[in-house]
Formats: sequence, C-alpha cells, structure tokens
Amino acid sequence: EKYIDQCITSILNQTFRDFELILVDDGSPDNCGNICEEYANQDSRIKVIHKENGGLSDARNVGINSATGKYITFIDSDDFVELDYIEYLYGLIQKYNVNMSFCRYNVCYENRKPQLKTLSKECKYSKMQAYKEILYAKNFEVSAWAKMYLTEHFKDICYPKGKIFEDNDTTYKLVDKNEFIAVGFESKYNYMIRTESITKKEFTEKQLYLIEASDNMCNYLSKYEQLRKAILRKRCVARISTFNRMINASNRNRKEEERLRKEILSYKKVIFDLESSTRDKISIIVLSLGTTIYKKIWNIYEKITGRK
Repeated sequence: EKYIDQCITSILNQTFRDFELILVDDGSPDNCGNICEEYANQDSRIKVIHKENGGLSDARNVGINSATGKYITFIDSDDFVELDYIEYLYGLIQKYNVNMSFCRYNVCYENRKPQLKTLSKECKYSKMQAYKEILYAKNFEVSAWAKMYLTEHFKDICYPKGKIFEDNDTTYKLVDKNEFIAVGFESKYNYMIRTESITKKEFTEKQLYLIEASDNMCNYLSKYEQLRKAILRKRCVARISTFNRMINASNRNRKEEERLRKEILSYKKVIFDLESSTRDKISIIVLSLGTTIYKKIWNIYEKITGRK
C-alpha cells in the first residue's frame, strides 16, 4: 500500500503508450486491491485481477495467463521503473531482431540515495554469454524483472507455485529459448529494499529453496561444458547466500550452519576462478576460519555497503 502508487504511476506515464497493465491483487490484506480498482477506473489499459493469496509465483502465472500482448515484462509492486522502461526494452528487441531483452537496475533504499549503475552501452549477447552473466551475477542477474520476454515462451514454462526465489528456477529456461538476447546497460528498473525487509527474521525451510532452485538451474545447464566454472560458482554462492540468512536469523541452528559451512568449503575451487568476484573468494576464505569470525566480518561488510 505504501509503494503501489509510485509503482503504478511510473508505468502509466511511460513514453511507450501501447500496452496493457495487469495488476494482480494476490489476496492483499491492506488497501492495495481498492487502489488498483481506482486506477482501473481512470485508465482503460488496466486490468485488475483479485485472487486468494498464493504467493508471488502464483501471481506471476495468473498475470501471464491473462496477458494478450506479444511481449511481457514484470514489475514488483514495491518497485518502480524509469519513464522509458518499456520503450527501452522493446526498442532493444526491435533493433537487434530478438525476442528477449535485459536492462540493468538501480538499488534503492528508503531514505537513501539510489546506487546508480548506468552505462550508455548496448549489444547482442549469445545464449552462452547471457548464461555466464547470470551465473556470475555480473551486469545482469536471474531476476524476473528488468527483462522483456516473448509471451509465447511461457506456454510451457511457469513459475513454481508456493516457492520463493522463483526466478532462479525459471529465467534460465526462458533464456534457453533464445539464440540471442539484446542487452542494454542503462538502469531502467528501480529495485526497492524496504526497511522492514532487512530486519532480522526467522530462518524458514522455504529459504532453502534458493539452493534447490539454483541446483536445478545448474543441473539443466551442465550440458554446456563451457559453463562448468560458472556453474560451480553459482552452486557455491547460492549456499553462501543461504548461510548468510541462517547466521543472521533469530532462530539460529548451529548444527545446520556448520553442515552448510563445510559444504561451501567443498567449492573452494571457486577461489581460483578468475571470473568469480573478489567478494565470492573472500567469503570462502573467511568461512574457513569459522562461523564466528565470518559473521563479524560479514556484518561489517553489510554496514559499509548496505548490501545483503
């Protein structure tokens, strides 16, 4: 409710005007459903779908099934986009004669200036180049948003219902339907990190799905020998990310933390991968010194960078 106006307004004011806006009210307990209806009464391009809460994946799938446009893009309700977001992504598709496009994104924290990541550059990636970018999380990531897809490609692909980190288990399948992908290095999507979303929470079994989803992707891509090192890095980092959530949770399980720490150290070859980030390598090295030291250093890193 706090963010939905900014999100919808950023879409309705797009420089590209010929689109339909599907707003999926996924059983929202606040006033979001009424706000969506108010906007629909003002703009004929808006279609509102009210449904019982089924989670983000289910909401995406419902929206996809209702879409009539040739191309589709996703925007989370607490995020917002630059006014030429659609024009930029669609323009890349047209210019390079492809059916999928990526753009970069800004990280926005409440009450803090956004971390801008914009370069006036664009090109066409092969499927393998796109996979490497995603697996190494360099300029582009696995996120469902900040991308435009051919709607038809979702005929046999859907987001896993009831799961979080759903894009880890989906985006790679969509990439595989394209021999080439247009990429623009300008940041046209604004990803909002809310204050309440970064407070200490309980660690739940659902959060382990990041490892499972990442492994699903890596198993699928293992048919490409040229991605072997990148796949190893992705498996390792999925476990590091999960470990970070575990050690900062309010319900820590030291035994499970130690099991996962040892599993991460089994991926130590990542240290020698020239394309892996310094952050990845330092994480593995510090983890070898034990969880206590790692947690202290990781928390300092978070405070300095504001990253999670």
